[in-house]
Amino acid sequence: MSFGGGKEALEMYVLRRMYDLTVRERRGTIPFRYCPNTLRIHYYIAKKLNMPLFGKKNKCVDYKARLEHKLYLAREDPEPVFDLSDCALKSVPAGIYSLCKVFRKDALYLQENQLRSLAGGGSLQDLSLLQVLDIHSNNFIFLPEDITLLRSLRILNVSSNNLKSLPEALGSLQKLRVLNVSFNNLRAIPSSMGKLCYLHTLDLRGNKSLNTLPNNLCQATGLRDLMVDPTGFVHPPTSVVQMGTVEIIKFLCIELGVGYVSPCESPEEGAFASNSSCRANSPDADDKEKVFQEQRQLERIALEKELEEHHRRELELQHGVRANKNRVVELTADAVISQLLALSEISRDSSQLQHLLEQELKEEERLLNMRQEEYQSLRRKEVLSKTDNNHSLDKLGPKHNGMEALLEEECRREAKLREYEEGRAEATRTLLSQEVETDKQLATLLLSQGQAQSELVGRLQKDEELQRAAVAALLERGDARSWALVHQVAVVESQLASLTALEMERKKLEMNEQIFDLSEKRVALSAMLVDLLSQQADRRRQLLNTLDEMERRRWISDQEKGEKSDEDFWLLQYQRLLDSRPYSLVEMERSLDPMLAQHLVVYGAIHCLPFLAQWAGVTLAQDRAAILEAVNSFLEQLARQLAVPEDSGASAPTLEAEGTMSVAECAVCLDDTCEVIFVPCGHMCCCIKCAELMGQCPLCRADINQKVRVIQP
Repeated sequence: MSFGGGKEALEMYVLRRMYDLTVRERRGTIPFRYCPNTLRIHYYIAKKLNMPLFGKKNKCVDYKARLEHKLYLAREDPEPVFDLSDCALKSVPAGIYSLCKVFRKDALYLQENQLRSLAGGGSLQDLSLLQVLDIHSNNFIFLPEDITLLRSLRILNVSSNNLKSLPEALGSLQKLRVLNVSFNNLRAIPSSMGKLCYLHTLDLRGNKSLNTLPNNLCQATGLRDLMVDPTGFVHPPTSVVQMGTVEIIKFLCIELGVGYVSPCESPEEGAFASNSSCRANSPDADDKEKVFQEQRQLERIALEKELEEHHRRELELQHGVRANKNRVVELTADAVISQLLALSEISRDSSQLQHLLEQELKEEERLLNMRQEEYQSLRRKEVLSKTDNNHSLDKLGPKHNGMEALLEEECRREAKLREYEEGRAEATRTLLSQEVETDKQLATLLLSQGQAQSELVGRLQKDEELQRAAVAALLERGDARSWALVHQVAVVESQLASLTALEMERKKLEMNEQIFDLSEKRVALSAMLVDLLSQQADRRRQLLNTLDEMERRRWISDQEKGEKSDEDFWLLQYQRLLDSRPYSLVEMERSLDPMLAQHLVVYGAIHCLPFLAQWAGVTLAQDRAAILEAVNSFLEQLARQLAVPEDSGASAPTLEAEGTMSVAECAVCLDDTCEVIFVPCGHMCCCIKCAELMGQCPLCRADINQKVRVIQP
């Protein structure tokens, strides 16, 4: 190995070798030595080869400590500036806006952070006294609509963000003087910008998608500096944009159809001036002039403070740059000295190194010659072997032809075998496809059968539910107790209807002697009706519980037997109940006098009717007494009917007449018949339509607790 470039090539080789060692140290392949000379050498190598020394920016800055320090300064510093710049903030800390209000801060610096919105710091209402807001170099995409709460804002810097549009509410900041929205992604400017009469500086540079300015912008009569990109505009044209602010404003005035007004000396005068002149006089012009001068003085002081702050920062940056330069120069000098020392040591041994390199080259040439000789010998042997094979083939002759025939036969056999294998594979694929098709058809058939079976099961379940409902209805209709309760309810309802009709007739005839007695009977009958209805509901519940118990026993029996019972279970159960009745009881019910049954209903002993058969009896004393009273009443009525001649008309109504319901017309609409009984008063005086709207009884004005509908026979 030799270096054609002499000393310079050797120097570059050494530097490359040292840079490789530096990279290995950085990756952890070899231990890194923290010595000053090594660092100087690394710096010199990186500078010499134009390679970076550190791959990433230093992230060891304690932003939390910086934020706490700045919050401390904001509380203790009497200056009206709240500075939270370059603190790596992703959101405004809570309570910042209230601190600005409490400490009477005029300026809030939030630039060079990672903010996306102004939310989090509190209510923007607390920034009503803020005059300067700097949020440049952040990640803002939009500004909030409630930025109008910053009524005193004069300087707004939102440059170097990702704003796509500005809110229309920005035109409500009447005191705004400087607006910097440069280097964003704006596509348009809101037309409300023309309302900013105090605005004198507007920076729109760096917005590549912005190619149009609104015509209303010319109404901002105080605008003196309009900074835009010289190219890329459509409205106004590029030629007009390149001529400056005045020509742009004149072009917009022409487009809007208004006269051009030159910028005034002060924004305050321009804001209160008319469109035709900006020097209009008023009676209190002197006072306004003084106020304007004071405001200008305050603005000048604020600008001077801002300039001083910028100047101080620039000095600090310059000092830092100067110190870095001195440090770099020192490191460079040390690196050069160490490199020269290394080069001097290498130059001393350069002759030995060149000698070693020459020996290495000679050794490589020797090895290469040996490899070439070996290759030539192998090539010679291969040629000789080929010639020997040709001589042997010429000697064999017919044997060689026989071998060729055998080889051809073997090839044909292999071809037939391949054809057989291909045919078998094709048959296998055909059988598999047929099997797959058969499986699909079978799956479709099973699916259709499953759907049909599920439909049949659902139909059977529905039929079973209908059978159970029919059995329940038949049991309730054939139950003696239920039948007795139904008839008793009908008797009470007829009595209430008769009493209501009698009471209404006596009121019409002004016969008030027995109305009180009638009302007491009516209230008692209504209470009896409620009691009978509750007994009827209890009896129906008992019958349903009986059906549930039968269902439970059926399920237990099915579980024990391991098979399902008959589908017509409920119909069979009802038929079994009917067949289990004694024949004598059936004959007795057929031959029973209906009038006796009605007397049993009146006296509450109808449920004991089955026990009056031939081989049955009643053991309860109360039921016996009721039955005897019913029989006596029946015999008395029968004797009266026999004693009265057939041709004479009865003066008093019979029991059937008393049992019949005298239905009057509705007391409200006077059209339909009465169908509803009001509880607790017991009046039956309204039809079903009118009763739905009633909260009090129309006859006695009593509150209605319950409404019982009467089924007419």
